[in-house]
Amino acid sequence: MNDMIFNTAEPLTMSSKEIADLLDVRHDNVKRTIETLVNKGVIVRPQTEDEQIQDVMGRGRTMSVYLLEKRDSYVVVAQLSPEFTARVVDRWQELEAKTSLQLPNFADPAAAARAWADQVEENKALALESRLQAEKIQDMQDDVGALNRIARAEGGHSLRAAAKILQVKERQFISWMHEHGWIYRPGNKGAWLPYSDKTKAGLMTVKTFTQSVEGGDDRSRHQALVTPKGLTRLGKIFSQGALDL
Repeated sequence: MNDMIFNTAEPLTMSSKEIADLLDVRHDNVKRTIETLVNKGVIVRPQTEDEQIQDVMGRGRTMSVYLLEKRDSYVVVAQLSPEFTARVVDRWQELEAKTSLQLPNFADPAAAARAWADQVEENKALALESRLQAEKIQDMQDDVGALNRIARAEGGHSLRAAAKILQVKERQFISWMHEHGWIYRPGNKGAWLPYSDKTKAGLMTVKTFTQSVEGGDDRSRHQALVTPKGLTRLGKIFSQGALDL
């Protein structure tokens, strides 16, 4: 029979132990990272299975491992050691090559050559997809790192400074903040102030200062400030295309 044979096995998985070996880290650290990501809802809880191994004394024992599919394995590596993502990409290529299209012996050499060429092109496409996925994960990791640095910053930022940090136009930024219930003007005049729910959530705060008035009493003034936590929230919102610039 000259029909091609396709693999019908279960979806490919990579074990948490294999990831630990590829990254040269402790297996329990990998499992702990997986459980943290599951609790945060970043990945679904992976299947577990028992794996037979030998300890340093050569004694057999049973180890519980997680079995992760391709996407989730990339997320775990991005959390643990983003610089080693390429190692996991290469390993996935090896796994996919082993379970790729199997070709029988064709009586027709031309048909066999065509089938071989199709398989080569399919493997190239898989390799390109894996590389692009790795680059995307690295970009995501860089974005998360930048947002984390903002979140750890101290103090608050004026609306103008916040717009500059987020790299958006000040007028559009203030308009968006007003339209989406972050700030308001008492009596539609004067300085912008944050809504109470935003201050309670730690996203904004108010700076109060005294301004001297020539020929009169000093007056209290208020200024809306965006906190580091607020900048982080806004950065995530705008990165998803919420503001048309």
